Amino acid sequence: MNGTTIKYDGNNLGIYNAKLNVKNIYENYKYIANNHLSLISFINDYKNTNEAKYSENGNKAIMTVVKKDENRYISTEILTIDKETMQPISLEIQDNTQKLLAYILYSEIKT
Repeated sequence: MNGTTIKYDGNNLGIYNAKLNVKNIYENYKYIANNHLSLISFINDYKNTNEAKYSENGNKAIMTVVKKDENRYISTEILTIDKETMQPISLEIQDNTQKLLAYILYSEIKT
């Protein structure tokens, strides 16, 4: 949603949109790490699995996690990072048939 800001301080999750007069704060929010669309979740999965792969393509670093857990619908997550700026470019989430379930293009997200 255009104009929406999401802030997570490690404990509380805040969702703000001044245009719509929305301000929600969720205290002691523990579920963000379980959100497959979250960079925090990807990083935790990457650090804690034997199925992590790293490759480079030009000025892009490509980090891949192959998930082998109870969720049969999410199989592979691919994070692409700009090696010069160290900023994320995109996050792709694929199912077990390599069908694209979600694609986040970080240049479209304003901070």
